[in-house]
Amino acid sequence: MRDFSNVSIESERLALKPISFDYDREIFTEFNDNVTKYLRQGPNENLEAVNNFIRTSIEETKTGERLRLMVMSKKGEFLGLASIEHTDRRTPEFGLWLKEAAQGQGFGQELIIALAEWANDNLDFDYLRYRAATENPGSWKIAEKLVEIYGGEFVGESLEALRDGKTKSKEYHIFPKNS
Repeated sequence: MRDFSNVSIESERLALKPISFDYDREIFTEFNDNVTKYLRQGPNENLEAVNNFIRTSIEETKTGERLRLMVMSKKGEFLGLASIEHTDRRTPEFGLWLKEAAQGQGFGQELIIALAEWANDNLDFDYLRYRAATENPGSWKIAEKLVEIYGGEFVGESLEALRDGKTKSKEYHIFPKNS
């Protein structure tokens, strides 16, 4: 296993930094009902739950199970969280959420492309998984852009359990660069 706790990634407008307790209040406030409507988990109940999540994320990033990063603007504004889950498997999966004020500005696509570049340089994988609710075109358009850039495929739709029930989810597989 590899320790990813010192990984930092930069893109044109973003700085992806190791998750820390520095922005626990922002994570608590910004991870709200609107942001989580297409996610498997809902808002955190309290700051203690957020700190437990951060503590676990730090440990799993240190042991190489996942890479979880804070998404920051280059001006230092907290925008959300991003991850590559299951980095120890042949089929890691992207995860991300952005606060409402950061949505619709192309940050999602920019950060996922930066994560894909990092994965191509640092992980050995068959493909990267990207799943998005069919009702969330902003998210699955990010996956379609990745397929366009790296090659990949739309695998299909399936029912996925979300915090408020089930929804259809689209799944894409993004191939390694030069595969």
